[in-house]
Amino acid sequence: LNEQKNQYVLNYIKENVVTTDEVQAYYDGFTPEVEASHILITSEDETPESLKIAEDKAKDLIDRIKNGEDFAELAKTFSADTGSGANGGALGTFGKGQMVAEFEAATYALKNGEMTELPVKSQFGYHIILRTGGEEKKSFDAMQEEILINLATEKLAADNSLSFKALVTLREDNGIEITDQVIGDQYKLFSDQIKGNGEKEE
Repeated sequence: LNEQKNQYVLNYIKENVVTTDEVQAYYDGFTPEVEASHILITSEDETPESLKIAEDKAKDLIDRIKNGEDFAELAKTFSADTGSGANGGALGTFGKGQMVAEFEAATYALKNGEMTELPVKSQFGYHIILRTGGEEKKSFDAMQEEILINLATEKLAADNSLSFKALVTLREDNGIEITDQVIGDQYKLFSDQIKGNGEKEE
């Protein structure tokens, strides 16, 4: 019964509270997560000579990988990011806004299984990036139900009174009568109060 009640509340919010504009905005702003590995090569300092040495080293590693050497083994040996390097360069999955801009843009531009043709420079140094996974963004129609559920769940978490409003509507829609006079009076008071609150908020 509890599961049915929760389902009804979510359906009520999906149909009566979430707007089509909110669904569209969520879809427009949604980007699937990607999965990547990298090898980071750092320079000794920011002088042009040191930067060129680091960039050339990164380019050399790209050539070695293209010629068949193992990305993960080279990451373990050469990556200045020792945390991911120990895991063969694996960074796991991440979404928009979680990595520095240059790294993020380069990763999202790759297809699964592709590696950057040239080293990508960021504030940390030169990255060789291998995109190891990630989904393509689904169509709006394919994602609509999932978005509705996510938005409804968020709204319920932010405003618990929505649950009461939904249940008041459920009882009225289904013609459920309360025969006990005292409980009936309390329920009517509660129902009017909830509806009143809803009207004020709108």
